[in-house]
Amino acid sequence: MNFDITMIKFLIKYSIFGLLVFNQSHSIAQTVPKWENINYVGDDDLGHLLDIYIPSQGAAPFPIVISIAGSAWTDNNNKFWAYKYGGQGEELLENGFAVVSMNHRSSYCSNFPAQIHDVKAAVRFIRGNAERFNLNEKFIGIMGYSSGGHLAALMGTSGGLDKVVEGDKEISIEGQLGRFLDESSHVDAVVDWYGPTDFMTSCTDKWNGDETNRMRFLGGSLDKNKDLGALTNPIKYVDEKDPPFLIMHGTLDTVVPICQSELLYEKLMSNGNEVKFIPVRGGNHDYPSWQYDVKLETANFFKSRYFIKTEKTD
Repeated sequence: MNFDITMIKFLIKYSIFGLLVFNQSHSIAQTVPKWENINYVGDDDLGHLLDIYIPSQGAAPFPIVISIAGSAWTDNNNKFWAYKYGGQGEELLENGFAVVSMNHRSSYCSNFPAQIHDVKAAVRFIRGNAERFNLNEKFIGIMGYSSGGHLAALMGTSGGLDKVVEGDKEISIEGQLGRFLDESSHVDAVVDWYGPTDFMTSCTDKWNGDETNRMRFLGGSLDKNKDLGALTNPIKYVDEKDPPFLIMHGTLDTVVPICQSELLYEKLMSNGNEVKFIPVRGGNHDYPSWQYDVKLETANFFKSRYFIKTEKTD
């Protein structure tokens, strides 16, 4: 049988990738959403779909974790990887959490703040439909990696805000998407894996990631969109009402340098917020390659935050 070199490279690449994913989760091929392709805005946009996974054991209603995949904000249909990435979704199910994996609009079609408007609309939709889906609206955690980590962190620090201003630029960071505008978009805990934060700091001197993606996200050059760039930064909004954070970042990440997470950690710490930061030694921009149990760390963080939250409210 004859194979050309392109086919050989394809088979090698995806065989290795499959092994990485399999090693992260023994049950990755067995779990399917309980509810699939639900539009959380009420339109026909592919970027506004989500899936809901429910634990096979335990008693409903289940606490919730919303997951956002990374794509440099460019992919409007990666909710599959928001759940599957590294086997994290299965780990959360096994620990009693429902997992909501969501799409958001691509920066190819919509610039910031469209993406954060989408995430906030998804949270409001889930909170407004908690009984329908056997979910416990008393706890909604959020997690994401890379650009998904950025959006998760921004959700954590911008809760309760609407109109925000930087220089000559004013935007609504809450947005008015969907049919559940009376519901809150606040989240109760945040896990951020190597998400970017500050586009404008000198920390970007170490940033080897494609600047084109950041420009596309803003809708123009960084120099000409400094005010909007500042409004994308979760550090800008840190205050005493922010939920607990877990931040993880590989020390050898050259796509998004670890200093991006260090800046967020330092701001949260200096403000007295609850935050744990784990620099993963030798880690790059892809946590399935890390020699660290990210799944267990994440599940334990959400479990501990859930128990504390429910003890206070029950």
